[in-house]
Amino acid sequence: MNIAKQDFDDLLKQIRRIGDSIGNSRSRAISNKVPRPVAARHVDYLALRQQMGREPRQGDVSVIFAATRERTSASTSDLLLDKLPLNATVVAVFTGRGQAAQEIDVSGTAVAFAAGSGPQRFPLDASKVANNQVITRLEARRGRRGRYPVAVGPRLPAV
Repeated sequence: MNIAKQDFDDLLKQIRRIGDSIGNSRSRAISNKVPRPVAARHVDYLALRQQMGREPRQGDVSVIFAATRERTSASTSDLLLDKLPLNATVVAVFTGRGQAAQEIDVSGTAVAFAAGSGPQRFPLDASKVANNQVITRLEARRGRRGRYPVAVGPRLPAV
């Protein structure tokens, strides 16, 4: 088996990082960031903790944001978002399993949310989120590639 030098160096670097973390009882190098594949479940867990009245851990912020949906015509509706985390760059709107989510760019709204100016309005794409569809999950994400989940919003009925 032939391993490329770059792959070998990356593997060695990760093994050293794990070894350092195990050897240092105060290290949080492994546990301070949830891996991307389990991040959405982790956000769900943190949201459930907060809904049950548990205080956020030191340094944590709320992972629950508010949202409502308003019909604007027979075929279109708007999503009104409030209390969105300031590090959110995209809100993914899911309507059902196996269907691609509509991604709404919210990166330019951090100032409005920080100022507490109330709900911000975003039009939904009728071809992805029809008025007769239930919104099953709202997920605030950050970053460009991978879109790391940081918060969840409510399930919203059809309008």
